[in-house]
Amino acid sequence: MSCHRNSFDYQARTLLADRQEKATRVERTAPYADAGFTVLDGEPGYQDDSKIHWRYIATAEDAEADPRAHITEEQVRQRPDLWGVWVTTETMYVDVESGEPVEEGDIDWDTFDDPDVKPEEGLRHANSVEDRDVYVPQFYFLDVLRAEEAGLVPVNGGRYQFNRAIQLAGFNPTNPLPENEEAREAALLAAEETKRVQRRRVRELNKLAESATDVRREFIRVMLSATKPPKNAATWTAMMIALAPHQLSEYHSSDLLPELMGEKTWAAYDAKKKIAAAATAASESRAWMLTFALTVAAMESRMAKDAWRSRPQYVSEYLGMLTENGHTLSNVEKVISGELRPEDIDIT
Repeated sequence: MSCHRNSFDYQARTLLADRQEKATRVERTAPYADAGFTVLDGEPGYQDDSKIHWRYIATAEDAEADPRAHITEEQVRQRPDLWGVWVTTETMYVDVESGEPVEEGDIDWDTFDDPDVKPEEGLRHANSVEDRDVYVPQFYFLDVLRAEEAGLVPVNGGRYQFNRAIQLAGFNPTNPLPENEEAREAALLAAEETKRVQRRRVRELNKLAESATDVRREFIRVMLSATKPPKNAATWTAMMIALAPHQLSEYHSSDLLPELMGEKTWAAYDAKKKIAAAATAASESRAWMLTFALTVAAMESRMAKDAWRSRPQYVSEYLGMLTENGHTLSNVEKVISGELRPEDIDIT
């Protein structure tokens, strides 16, 4: 029965997250609609050749000066009637303290999960950054037959898109591409499509992970409210203390203790002191439960929404312990544990 309930809760939270994202997208696109843009119903796919992404278009003047340039948002806003807009959610890395953007290539991912390891020279420690969702407008040219009138030309391999859009409009291209050039541009398109799918997979799996986290933590709260430690608690706790003792002393290791213990009056900064005080008056069994809770909270603090990608150290053992005690893994948690690959999850 609990398995079905877990599945229902997970699906409900996923649907709620989708609704919230749609509501946010409506809010974010409203200014573009007011400015005269066509707000698209969905992100144009690889097969939708009637709409041309703005990275493949430039003004004739800019293209002559720099063949790699593409039209700017300021230029797009001069003729909103010719453009559609779709707002995408992208994940960016920021400094945990300042919030300043950080390039992914500047992060030493080998330091993730280990605060004692020094990053390579020129890189920064993975624990010094966090990811954050931002909303980014993507513009699509809607009427290729008006490109000349608007003073726009294809750039960055965009000739193929122009020709396809013209064909779909019922015209034949006046200057067909050589076969080798078309093949080259098709390969560029395919590579760009792969990147687009990857970006979308990150967004979707992050959303699924957030929904799964809510369900998992509710399960943990119930588990920790018992008077006796659950199955294999002592074995798992001993293993974690032996193999990863630093987890218990990390800065954020106790942040979740008040939530997971159901202690609303506790603050994260003194949660460990509260546990210590409770342990002195606890029975042997309850003291073991408190030790178990400390270790679970430390591990759960590492379960960020991108844990499916970073796969924290000893996460398989952690999720395995929860499963043995009745938690049903969602698909994204199976990716985190290594049972599935990210590509195995349908994001359509």
